[in-house]
Amino acid sequence: MIIATAARADLDDILTLVNAAYRGIGAKAGWTSENGIVDGTRVDAASIESLLIQERTVILLMRRETAQRPVGCIVVRLDDDATCELSMFAIHPDEQAAGLGRTLLTAAETYAYRKGARIAELTVVHVRDTLIAWYERQGYRRTGATKAFPYEDPSLGQPLRDDLHFVVLEKPLMA
Repeated sequence: MIIATAARADLDDILTLVNAAYRGIGAKAGWTSENGIVDGTRVDAASIESLLIQERTVILLMRRETAQRPVGCIVVRLDDDATCELSMFAIHPDEQAAGLGRTLLTAAETYAYRKGARIAELTVVHVRDTLIAWYERQGYRRTGATKAFPYEDPSLGQPLRDDLHFVVLEKPLMA
């Protein structure tokens, strides 16, 4: 697998990948799909463009070969306090359950560590028990903190429930 930093030319591929992973392709949805929780698109082009130009933020892409479309992506945002935030983690539904998520997550953690981060933090919608359990198997622990779901942000889709919030998970990073 090739893991590299995304560029503006990757925008459409990222858009397709993330929306496929979080919302499914037609009736095909991977185990990370938010079907039944949030409807509509997971991310729009403007949001991805914004991420691509933010300081101390990268989108890492995973490809089988250099010219191929990405099979995975993850956003790594470095904070000033030796913490990094991981988000928009996606593996294409056709590629899930092959260990690629673990590989890409480890690559993101390694990237962040090399840039000075010592703690990785991420959030998961509280009703995603299977996904939370997967992160816990990767060494993440619930902090006890929660974050509000951004109901006012239509770029993330249309929530199908009015009780959504995120749980915060974190993991110490080591060399």
